[in-house]
This record gives sequence, C-alpha cells and structure tokens, in this order.
Amino acid sequence: MLLPNQRNHDQPLKVLPIAIGRVPHESAAYSLATLISFAKQYDHGELADGIQFLPLFPFVNSQEDDAVTLAIREQPHIVVLSSFIWTHQQNLYIAKKIKANLPNTSIIIGGPNIPKREQVCSEFLNAHPFIDIAARGEGEVVFCNILRSYKHSTNTEQLEKNLESAQGITFRKINGDIFRTNDQPRFTEKELSSVISPFLSGEMDAFLSHLTNDRVLPFETNRGCPYGCTFCDWGSATLEKVSKIPMERILSDIEFLGKNKIEKIFITDANFGMLARDKDIAAALVACKEKYGYPQHVTVNYSKNTNQRVVDVIDTLWRGNLVHFGLLSAQTTDQQTLDNIDRWNIKPEQYTKLLEVFREKHIPVAADLMIGLPGQNTQSFINDMQFFFERKVLTNAYWTAILPNSPMAGPSYKEKYNIKTDEKNVIQTTYSFSKQDAGACDNIFRAYQFLFRAGVLRYFLYFLQAEYKISGINFIHQWTLICQQEESRHPISSWAFRNMLNTGEPNTIHYQFIHWKRDAVFFFENLDGFYQEIKDICQTIYSTTLTGSSVKTIFDTQKSIMPQLGANQPKDVQLQHDVVSYFQQINNIISLAELPSDFKPLQSFPSAVLHLPTPGKKHGYGFMSTNAQKREWEVDSALKRLGI
Repeated sequence: MLLPNQRNHDQPLKVLPIAIGRVPHESAAYSLATLISFAKQYDHGELADGIQFLPLFPFVNSQEDDAVTLAIREQPHIVVLSSFIWTHQQNLYIAKKIKANLPNTSIIIGGPNIPKREQVCSEFLNAHPFIDIAARGEGEVVFCNILRSYKHSTNTEQLEKNLESAQGITFRKINGDIFRTNDQPRFTEKELSSVISPFLSGEMDAFLSHLTNDRVLPFETNRGCPYGCTFCDWGSATLEKVSKIPMERILSDIEFLGKNKIEKIFITDANFGMLARDKDIAAALVACKEKYGYPQHVTVNYSKNTNQRVVDVIDTLWRGNLVHFGLLSAQTTDQQTLDNIDRWNIKPEQYTKLLEVFREKHIPVAADLMIGLPGQNTQSFINDMQFFFERKVLTNAYWTAILPNSPMAGPSYKEKYNIKTDEKNVIQTTYSFSKQDAGACDNIFRAYQFLFRAGVLRYFLYFLQAEYKISGINFIHQWTLICQQEESRHPISSWAFRNMLNTGEPNTIHYQFIHWKRDAVFFFENLDGFYQEIKDICQTIYSTTLTGSSVKTIFDTQKSIMPQLGANQPKDVQLQHDVVSYFQQINNIISLAELPSDFKPLQSFPSAVLHLPTPGKKHGYGFMSTNAQKREWEVDSALKRLGI
C-alpha cells in the first residue's frame, strides 16, 4: 500500500487508469472514464483539486507489458483497474508487474469480476498480495471514497483509519490483515442523473484519439434489471429497479458518438425496449446515422418479455439499418432448468411471439443458449436446439461460466445443485449434467456448426425434417455417435468429426465456433462419398431409405453451394426440382413441427436452374468463423439469400 508520508504533499496525487482488452472496446475504458468524470465533479469538485488523473489509452492483450512500462514511466501513486471476466487475467498480470516495480504504488481493482461476498473477497486478496484494495459493487461513489481517504491522509495510521470508513471496499492493512467496510448503496435514479457522461467530459478523448480501427463503444441508457436469473450479474443490479439516465444526456451522447465516427455501439441495457422512451432513443440513433453516417451498427439486448414497445424498437432499428439481425437470449427452453435458474418469469412462449415479430418484419434472427445449467442434460439441450431449428433460427451455445457475484456463485446454490467447475469457473457437471452429457452437448454443437451453420448439410436437414419427420438436431446427434463408434464404416464422416470439429478446447467459453485447416481438402473432394454415408445413416438409424429425384436434387444442391478449388463461376446448376421455391415455402412456415395442409413436397416442384453469380474459387480450404450470422463458407446463390 502507498505510504502517505512517502508522498510529497506539495505534489498532486497521481492516479493512472489502465484499460486492456482483446480489442479496445472490450476493455473497461468506458467504466474507468465514467469513474474519473464523476470524481472530478464529486462534492462540488473537491477531488479535482489536488489529484492528477492521467489519460486513458487503449491497450490490447499483447500490450500488457506496454501498460506496465507506462506505469513505471509515470510513477503514479495509484493505479486503477476494472475487471470483466474476459479482462481479469490481463489485469492481474499488469497489477503484479507494476507492484514488483513500484512497491509503494497502490493497486485498486474493481469491476464485475471482483467478488463481493466477504469470504471470497478476502480469499481473492490473500491469493493476490499485489492488490491493495478491492472495490465492490457500483463504482462511482466507492472510487471517490477511496480517493478522499488518500487525499486527506498524511500518515499510514490516518490512511488506514480513513479507509476503514470508506464504504464499498475490502483492503489490506499494512500488517497484512484484510478489512472489509460496509457496502456502498447503489445510486437512486436521482443520484444517477448527476453522473456526467465520460464522452462529454472529455475523459474518453485520449482513448479515442489512438483508435485507428475498432471504433466501438458501449453506451448506457439505464441501469438495473428486474429479473433475477441466477447465472447473471448485470452490474450487480439484478432484481433491482431500473434507473433511467436523463434523456438529455442520452441525446448528447448519441450526437457525440455520431460526430466522432463511432462505427458500432453496444447498448449495455439489460432489457432495451422495456421502457416507453426506448423507441425515441432508437429513433435518435437512426437520425444520427442519417446525419453523420454513424453509428453503422448497434448491438442490443432486447427486453425478455415481448410487448409493442419491443416491436417498435426492433422495427425502428431495422428500418434504419442499424441492426442486421435480432438476438434472443433464450439460454434454455427447459422448464425445470428455467425454474432452477429463477428464470420462471421469462416464458419460452415469449420467444415464439418475438420470433413472429421478426418474421413479420423480415428480420433475420439468432438465439443464444447456455450449456451446463443445473437441470440440463443431453436431451434437454437437443430439445433447446430443435426448438430453434424448427423455427429456422441460427443458434449460438456457450458454456456456463459462474460469475463471482451471481446468485449461482453462492455456496448454498452450488451445493443444492451439486455444481462443479474448472479453474476458470466454467461449469463441468451438475446434479443433472454429467461428464457424458458435457461431451455429448459439446459434440452436438460442434457438429451443428459444421453441418448446419457452415451449410454442409443445411438444406438436407430441413428437407429431412419436413418430408421424413426426422428431427434435424437428433440426426446431428446420431451422426456424432456414429462417427465415434463406426469409423471404418463411415470413414469420411469420421475423418471430418475428428479433424474438422474437434479443433478447439472443449468445455470453455472461448473456443472458436468454426475452424478447420487446409487438409479439409480430403473432405470436400469426397462429398459424394459423404452423402452416401448420410443415406446409410438414415437407413441404419431411422429405417428410412432415401431415393428418388428429390433426394438427388437436395444432394446436388448441397454439393453446388460448397466452395471448390479451381471452380469457375458464375455458373448455372441444372436441378430436377426448383429448390429456391421449395425453400421459400419452408421459410414462410412458422415451425417445421407443424406443416400446413397445403405443404408441397420437393418432388412436386418443376426443374430449375440454380445460378451461382459470384466467384467461389478458393486457394485453400482453411477456414475459421466466429460469426453465426454471416455464413461465409456457403457459396452465394438465391438459396443463400433466402436467409433460411
């Protein structure tokens, strides 16, 4: 800890904020700038006098040592860090290095990934002796409490006494003891209205001046969430009243973001569209784009329960070309699991209603699921995936990581559901979710990415569901089992499973969605053999013989939309049946589980030509994608443009 009697009190207290992320917008720059903006105007500017706040600069993951070098050069009295789950390890590395070089510099760390529970917070400080103060909860006032303690201390004893009365912190005394103060109450809406925007205060200027690309920023219009999902810690404000930021500030922030050519905005609200004024905010964003050409894109967490407000917000952003797809944070559709995670007040039926809205507006949509929640097992995950597959919704799935301040992190909750995690707090098993379930779900989702999202069997799986009543996700599951059990009988499928799916670390929140290497040429030059294996699997597992012109048309279509080395395009592919019209019909169906009486099988459609207009020539088969919506691998065609 900084010893106050080692500081020259004729000089200002020097405070260095450090923000690091995989890319700049994933850092805590906005949060830190908000703290500093608030501190400068706190208590009529009392902290602005006598404290020097050094500017924020963007650091990315490969620049941890650059951040340390900056600290050594500046010799700050205090270094301030803010941790999200994705920046925490980088922050700890930086803090340890700075303390080793500047032992009298105080290291303060806050943010959502700093544990608030008393025992866990003490354990955190004991495990990281280079951290002096852990700031708990909402940060603005807590930060000011700390700064006032330092500013008004002239010796070690006085500093410790002042810190003991600074709400919202846990700190290490000079003798090594850990001391916890009372919690700092969260802002009321009236108090939140006094928080100055870090955009308008100028605290983000230095950060933005160094951004040559990745001009992406978070943007908040309210704080709090009325729901209490146990896996969530939305700024430690779940089951809280939603407090609104004044509209005047919001409109000024939007103007700033447009003028400064911010390409993408991430709206940090937990339920955008829940409040009546959200439509006006959406309209202001659209108007800003029309005026400045920016922002070009907005990422939104929509309100969980559908109403006309949500519909209006989606429609406004879509018409303004600010959102390119809708996103449903469903997590699961299994009722027992929903009950276990206290998400009982968000019904799957609400997602069905919202999907109808997206369909009416012709807005593409994706859904997020979680893997490993208590109550889940292999079959419930298949059901979740199938729910969205039948509704033609692209799906992402993420392993559940327990956030340190979420209800799920509580000892009694973990004991109740027998939750076991790895060293990164990613759930590995629960009372309902075994290691076998974990392996099966991992394989299913990887195979889904390969067979469906990459387009390798996308149209076949829809065809199989519509005309043979075989669940697309169940087929994917069976394919993964056969690839592991009957390698010699299905060598192409097994090779793809072994070499094109299992390329990332399993059971982690950070593995790539789709990734294969150039040796995938083996697979793509043996597609006809692969399709024969698929027919054999249908015969073996489902006693279904796939023959006839419609089956041939589907596999001819699948082959034509796969990139090929040396392929010459544009070209026309003659097909026995009109697949574009057939899949347009499927696209218009609400759910493949309930086909309309006038549904026409592919066999009934006349022959047609599938035009492939753009060059699909590839110099190699290596590929990686982390975007579920772009569908980069599939060759462009009228079929792809259906967005099915």
